Amino acid sequence: NRATRDEEFESYSQEIRLTSELFDQYDYIVGAYLEQNDLTRLQPSDLNVPTFFGMTLDPAMTGVVPNPPFYTEREDWDQETESIALFGQLRWHLTDEVSTIVGGRWSYESKDFHLETARVPYHDDPNLVVDEVFDESRSESKFTPSVTVRWEPNADLMLFASIAQGHKTGGFSDRPQVELEFDAETNTAFELGLKGQWLGGSLETNISLYHMAVEDMQVGRSVPGITTGFEVQNAAKATSQGVEFDGRWLFADSWILGANFAYSDATYDDFPGAKEGCPEVGGTLAADGLCNYEGVPLIFAPEYKATVFIEYATDSFIGAWGVRSRIDANFSDDYYMEINYNELLHQDSYATYNASVRFTSPDGKYAVGLVGKNLTEEYVMAFGATGGFTEFVAPNTPREIALQFSYSY
Repeated sequence: NRATRDEEFESYSQEIRLTSELFDQYDYIVGAYLEQNDLTRLQPSDLNVPTFFGMTLDPAMTGVVPNPPFYTEREDWDQETESIALFGQLRWHLTDEVSTIVGGRWSYESKDFHLETARVPYHDDPNLVVDEVFDESRSESKFTPSVTVRWEPNADLMLFASIAQGHKTGGFSDRPQVELEFDAETNTAFELGLKGQWLGGSLETNISLYHMAVEDMQVGRSVPGITTGFEVQNAAKATSQGVEFDGRWLFADSWILGANFAYSDATYDDFPGAKEGCPEVGGTLAADGLCNYEGVPLIFAPEYKATVFIEYATDSFIGAWGVRSRIDANFSDDYYMEINYNELLHQDSYATYNASVRFTSPDGKYAVGLVGKNLTEEYVMAFGATGGFTEFVAPNTPREIALQFSYSY
């Protein structure tokens, strides 16, 4: 099997923004945004199963077998997108300690989608044939508001609460098997947080609690069965909630110790119209519909993630040369990578380690650095999908060691 993909992307964007002065009682931002882009993808592919297994098969069978195990096909599509948005924000100081920020964004988007498919006998020219044509257009508009209240009792402490809504526009699946079009996804987020400086400013901490409710969640999946189809559907309601923390402590001259931690409880609430009796996590999807995975964790959503680092920086290392070095350790809990919850596409918990050092000349013009990433060469499945009777996996980048030089003039 051989598949190639040739993509061409053109884009134009422009933003106009007006920002007021910081008046004693209020300030504001208003603006407009425009984007136009055109994405074209040409994808020819060849499939020759008999040759792969060292077999011979009579080519005349192409007239008997509707989809023989050897053929050449193409899936070519083009999508033109236009986006317009108007946005604004007003910050009002209710008192010396309390302020509120009210904002909103109105957006409009239109998409024109054209898809052609063709399948011909092995090594014939698929560009001479058109089997299916999809010409579809869609447009939508949405207003998304946000409100934040902040309390700053002193210069070192701030507490805030916010509610905001966002949305992800709908579109078209590029390899449709069941549904071509999918609708927009909306997300309503609530957050409580605290930002503070302690120990005379040497310690900085941020902590936030969040709750996000997603409606009409867009779920991408490989189509079950002996096929390489992939599609997006509006499958579910979902909730993601948890706590995030990060901090930096200047515990000695030139030395900083830092960490961040995230706990996430991200699960599906419902799959409207899903089949009954679908398998639990570790099973596969039915060919004619999504399973109801109520209460099952979202894909790519580890329950815990954490990073710890130590950093040393000074401008007077040797002969007035500057140096900055850092070592960090990163941990992730386990997660699944595809909505069918296949155990072969389950990434176990893992840890990676990085280190770097950079020297800068006294005049700041020259710098040399040594960077090491994924030093223990941990193998991580960064992406995975089911295709036909097998699974495809894309790993993370292996160990990297880089020597960097720079000159400023």
